[in-house]
Amino acid sequence: MEACQVLLSSCSCRLACAGLRAFKLNQQVHSFASVSGFAFDSLVQSSLVHLYLKCYRLRDAHNLFDKIAQRDVVTWSALIASYSRRGCIHEVKQLFYEMRSMGVEPNLVSWNGVIVGFSGSYNEAVFMFQKMHFEGFQPDGSSISSVLPAIGNLEDLVLGIQIHGYVIKQGFDSDKCVVTISMASLSRNGQVNDALEVCRQFKGQRMELNVISWTSMIGSCSQNGKDMEALELFREMQIVGVKPNSVTIPCLLPACGNFAALMHGKAAHCFSLRRGFSNDVYVGSALIDIVHSNVTLGEIAARELFKLEPSNPGNYILLSNIYASEGKRIEVDKVRNMMKSLGLRKNPGCSWIELKNKVHMLLAGDKSPPQIDQIIEKLDKLSMEMKKLGYCPNTDFVLQDVEEQDEEQILCGYSEKLAVVFGLLNTSPGSPLRVIKNLRICGDCHAVIKFISNFEGREISVRDTNRFHHFKDGVCSCGDYW
Repeated sequence: MEACQVLLSSCSCRLACAGLRAFKLNQQVHSFASVSGFAFDSLVQSSLVHLYLKCYRLRDAHNLFDKIAQRDVVTWSALIASYSRRGCIHEVKQLFYEMRSMGVEPNLVSWNGVIVGFSGSYNEAVFMFQKMHFEGFQPDGSSISSVLPAIGNLEDLVLGIQIHGYVIKQGFDSDKCVVTISMASLSRNGQVNDALEVCRQFKGQRMELNVISWTSMIGSCSQNGKDMEALELFREMQIVGVKPNSVTIPCLLPACGNFAALMHGKAAHCFSLRRGFSNDVYVGSALIDIVHSNVTLGEIAARELFKLEPSNPGNYILLSNIYASEGKRIEVDKVRNMMKSLGLRKNPGCSWIELKNKVHMLLAGDKSPPQIDQIIEKLDKLSMEMKKLGYCPNTDFVLQDVEEQDEEQILCGYSEKLAVVFGLLNTSPGSPLRVIKNLRICGDCHAVIKFISNFEGREISVRDTNRFHHFKDGVCSCGDYW
């Protein structure tokens, strides 16, 4: 028995370095254990499970794991962590609850594995983080780094702020990995000033930011209307010797959309060409974003995107929005027909708004939400007030093939409008509203929400797939470069 354990321990060290190439050696060790009569020993089986996991043979490891009579928390945790790294949420959840049902209490590795596994399911990831803390486990850097990305995608802003406060209180704000993720998650929540403060504190400690940190902050500023700050960060980044990558440029370009920064945008474009980033999808999309009313440049950038991603409906909608903003209805119809011939459809719009600790989801054109009659009535009243001031609904943004008289009705049912009005009906006058949308906001919705922010005296934040739009007193932080 001792000889077998020594052999397994030795092989484990070798396998840790050998990876996939060591799979045959692992099989030989397994065969040796079988012929030596140790195949059903729990310690030997557990060691073999670890060897298979180090060889990336997850299925073989799980099959052997199921045969172990006495499974310790270390082996459970190793298997959970392996499934977690592969993003297998169902298996992670099943193993974790099965482990607890068998009386095996999780350790920190188990908890971290579960949090990582749920990283794409934001609410569950945060729930497991809270549960781990309530059960007396002290989160480490891995726990914090795993939960912070989820916070940036939570509709519950207050909960995200609370966890960020915990990060600072526990002293994780000096960990480079944690700081990088923290800045990114704050940015995704629209808390750009807080993210900049974290960045300043980190630099004040004379710690070096990597390209990911710099890029995160540049993107945060450009997405929140802080164009000059984004350009200054890009300049500072190069001064300290950090080289921008293919992600940095798309993050910077939205900050170059206004006239004052036009030359910076041209310089950034030239930089991307020199670095070979010109065929990058994200660079192409960002270039379309900043051309705005320049239809010719928009068409050039769109053609390149169509080559790179011919089946992405979002690229066609970008071009359609440029045409729509210039009132080119014939070109909008051409894009619509092109999408139809390719079998492409615009993804359905969906918006979320958090009210009184509850997240509400509204779909474009959906007639089933609570208070839908009051929402439509309020929208009609707001529309009448806008028309008194000369507003005319821009139906060019409607890509559905419907009769002309139905297009204005479709615009009325766009999800971000429904979410904003739902918020107006269910919050006290003057309180801010925060909406998240799964698509880019259209020009007509942008104009309507600008009016609502002024008419109702509200600060309204809309986060779409491209940036944050902070509306106040009839003005948007994007400078109308939506």
